[in-house]
Amino acid sequence: EDDPLASALFDVDGVASVFYMPNSITVSKRPDGDWDEIGPAAEAAIRDHFEES
Repeated sequence: EDDPLASALFDVDGVASVFYMPNSITVSKRPDGDWDEIGPAAEAAIRDHFEES
């Protein structure tokens, strides 16, 4: 809740976990998640976060 990027990524349906450091971001999906849906939505959340920064 306190981290806007993590919150935005967890809002993506199918995301199970989020781990990030200054130069990398790892997003894991739930077993029933579909990368074809998660990937573009997670990418958009990341892009939006850094465009706002």
